[in-house]
Amino acid sequence: MLRSKSPGLSALLPLLAVAGLSFLGSSWSFTMQTIGMLTGVSYVSGIDYYRGINERIAKLLPNGHIMAKNSDMVIVSVDCDEYVRLLTAKDSEGVQDYLANGVAKLHRAGVDFLVIASNTAHICVGLVRERFPDLPKQQQQQQQQQQQQQQQQQQQQEEQQQREQQREQQREQQREQQREQQREQEQEQEQEQEEEEEEEEEQEEEQQEEEEEEEQQEQEQVLHIADCTAAAARGAGPVGLLGTEPTMRDGSWLKERLALHGVEVVVPPAEEDRQRCYKIICDELSFDKFTDESRRFFAEMARKLHVEWGGSGGVILGCTEIELLLRPGDVPEVPLFRSAELHMDAAARVQAGQVSLESFMPSEKAAPA
Repeated sequence: MLRSKSPGLSALLPLLAVAGLSFLGSSWSFTMQTIGMLTGVSYVSGIDYYRGINERIAKLLPNGHIMAKNSDMVIVSVDCDEYVRLLTAKDSEGVQDYLANGVAKLHRAGVDFLVIASNTAHICVGLVRERFPDLPKQQQQQQQQQQQQQQQQQQQQEEQQQREQQREQQREQQREQQREQQREQEQEQEQEQEEEEEEEEEQEEEQQEEEEEEEQQEQEQVLHIADCTAAAARGAGPVGLLGTEPTMRDGSWLKERLALHGVEVVVPPAEEDRQRCYKIICDELSFDKFTDESRRFFAEMARKLHVEWGGSGGVILGCTEIELLLRPGDVPEVPLFRSAELHMDAAARVQAGQVSLESFMPSEKAAPA
């Protein structure tokens, strides 16, 4: 990482500007995006995310005036008990609405992109995009956009007035001309009108394309944990998935998103095993309790997924608390895709300007899962 002026620096300035970096005298200036983190589901993984992203930012960016940089982050924590109650009752609409209310606070804070510190909580992503299409827009950016729209509207009105004046002048000239020229003048007028209509249609099409592009960009401001996981698991073959009971039983918000990247998942076939996973997550891991018995159980599930149940490519730890319990050394024979670690890596790299959030999106622009 460059920290001081070098002979070839001028050639790098345009590239650095794209990444949000500028060079002032003998120091770097960096415009850091603001992460909006939704957590509390559980607070244990939220602490891990906060620590993990800050540690990564400190390594990715040059030191500040005195010490390493911290992540610019706004955090909203929801009540895990209410969240689990809605999940257990299979109240999909209720849990989505509850989580979206938490995101509303991040929306008001004007964050740049959203990080949900939970696999299962990504169930709310679709509703969040519907309810807050302008989530990543800073208030200042919103005002600038409104000003630009007002200027465009004013310009269009002035152009329309000019066209109306021109048409009126043409009408006056037509009245003064001889009858034998009337037909020709009318034809010219019709031609001009057709050209204007074509021009207006082209402008409408361009405006529609811009709106669609903006909508697509807005929808891409949620850093989806499945996208980050798929970046590591893609091409490995079918992979196992360990997570909460709702994620393993349904998990359409996660499985369908992984499928957009070509990642196929399998889960433990027995409901008893899935329920035990969920009980350990809710009763132990969510309260920072880690026992050897639970570690052995999850290690056994990972081995069976990999060897017996079709997860030949490895196993996704699809609950952010599980990977705090189960480490790669506990099952060295099973490739583990640690979703939270991959999510934190991506969040820090996006915030540091190393990669774009869009680079994690599925290659085909399908409807968000």
